[in-house]
Amino acid sequence: MIVLAIDTSSPLGSVAFVKDGRLLAEMSFGLKSHHSTHVLPAIEALGEKAGIGIEAVDLFACAKGPGSFTGLRIGIATCMGLATGSGKAIVGVSTLEAVAYPYLQSDLPVASVLDARKGQVYFQLFEIEKTDSIKILSDAVSVDPAKLASSLSKRSIVVGDGVDLYRDLLKNSCGAKALFPPPGLCYHRAHVVGIIGELKYRNFGSDQRIEPFYVRASDAEINLEFKKIER
Repeated sequence: MIVLAIDTSSPLGSVAFVKDGRLLAEMSFGLKSHHSTHVLPAIEALGEKAGIGIEAVDLFACAKGPGSFTGLRIGIATCMGLATGSGKAIVGVSTLEAVAYPYLQSDLPVASVLDARKGQVYFQLFEIEKTDSIKILSDAVSVDPAKLASSLSKRSIVVGDGVDLYRDLLKNSCGAKALFPPPGLCYHRAHVVGIIGELKYRNFGSDQRIEPFYVRASDAEINLEFKKIER
């Protein structure tokens, strides 16, 4: 099975081709300009280099968040458009799950910590079960990074772009309860989205559509609620 995976949930976007759980090719684009300008050209360029056309793709997988509201919409729309045009299956993958997955073979729980902006992080805790499936240990929330330690009941691996952003603060607040990967190894990548997407498809089938997983309301939604209250 060939999977085309897309992750535009953070400023560092990426696309990848995965076959039977193995990475074939991947391209990242950490650019200030909009992902909408780069995601389709990146898919086309990567396909040419890997010798894989869209018609060869069996499954389209996309990171569904949490993350950049605009980035999520771009990635999901691209993924669903390609799947609809080719008549192939689609699967949405939690970005928090994709961050944790590479570290889940240890015996420790893994805490995904992503930059939520406004001085907060998105947080969720996972561990691996004996069946090699991912077990969710906590709800996804948006929290103050200084309060993260209270969510760790035992020593855990803490990963995600929020770690690089708040590393010193997290080290001071979590102490011995947290283990951190080296800087630069905390970021989520599209090929992991593809690996998880293939597992989910084999176990549960295709999604009807991919809905963004925001965790918290967007600024536009918050402003709308304020306007309703003012009226």
